[in-house]
Amino acid sequence: MTAISTGTRAALATMSGLALAAAFPKVDLNLLAWIAFVPLLYAIAGEAPRRVFAYAWLQGFACYVASVYWIAITLHNFTSLRVDLAIAPMLLLAAVMALFTATAFSVASYTSAKLDLSIVITLPIAWTAIEWVRTYFPIGFPWNLLGYTAYRNLVLIQFAEFTGVYGVSALIIFANAVVYIVALQARPRRIQAFSLGTLTVLMAAAFLFGTLRMRNVAAHPASGSIKIAMVQGNIPQSLKWDPKFLDASFNVYLEESQNAARRGADLIVWPEAAAAFFFQPKDRYPPSFAEDGRYRQRLLTLASGTGDPILFGAPALGVEQGHVGFYNRAYLVSGKGEVQAWYDKIQLVPFGEYMPLRRYLPLDAIATD
Repeated sequence: MTAISTGTRAALATMSGLALAAAFPKVDLNLLAWIAFVPLLYAIAGEAPRRVFAYAWLQGFACYVASVYWIAITLHNFTSLRVDLAIAPMLLLAAVMALFTATAFSVASYTSAKLDLSIVITLPIAWTAIEWVRTYFPIGFPWNLLGYTAYRNLVLIQFAEFTGVYGVSALIIFANAVVYIVALQARPRRIQAFSLGTLTVLMAAAFLFGTLRMRNVAAHPASGSIKIAMVQGNIPQSLKWDPKFLDASFNVYLEESQNAARRGADLIVWPEAAAAFFFQPKDRYPPSFAEDGRYRQRLLTLASGTGDPILFGAPALGVEQGHVGFYNRAYLVSGKGEVQAWYDKIQLVPFGEYMPLRRYLPLDAIATD
């Protein structure tokens, strides 16, 4: 391999991270995910473990800065933080998430060197395992798992029925490793041929299974029908949580829901946190939240008036260990205007729906996503 400078390696790692970020929405060039790691693999080839960790961390950091930039916008718009201070938590989160990328590549590189195994074997295993770990620890932030980039290719991803998104991630990272060793690594031709052949077989099997699965689903359509109305208020976030605009925002959903009911909807669905007021399962509100109780009653009256159940999202108050907590909750209200069920979102977005290290960070308010 031709000697390349530290600066060039860093540039390749950064380019790799930005390419991976571009594979996700909003840029959504999802095919980039299948080759995005190739520059990084080229950059870390033959490097010492600590340098592998550093370059892989840089790749992850570039990717996450370009992916979770919206956290800075959220903090600036919905807290008292200045723009420069709002950027800091976003950079902190990106730095933490990049550690998972660095760990995966370090483990794969180290194992390959110690056991004389090709990176096409070690990297998919290490990446998939670390990706699963970061879903739960330390902050449980399964944002932009690699397999999500393939969401448009419904035929290919049908095998996720058995593996979850992690299987799709493994296939994509395996493809990156194969492209790298075939195009850029001086490996014995038998290893290159075997790797390329294995990838071809896996892709063919995935497409074959996906084709058969989708044909089978199409051949057995569901019996009966239900008419669902998806109501989208299209209210800017800058206005959504402003109390002065609450009545206008609520009226948008009220009118659109009434229109949907007149068109024969069987179920009306609002988005997450569409109700920009505290909706409690029972009509019990502290005096300071009495106005929220009135909006709750208007929503129940809407459901009973249309006769249609409404599935919607709203923040809620709760008491846990003697402290008032805030919940991002989904509710189902029946066509009789009765609260039938609710569910609290478990995996909250750090810096968007809850504040990690709250006692150490100077934030005095945080809005529900």
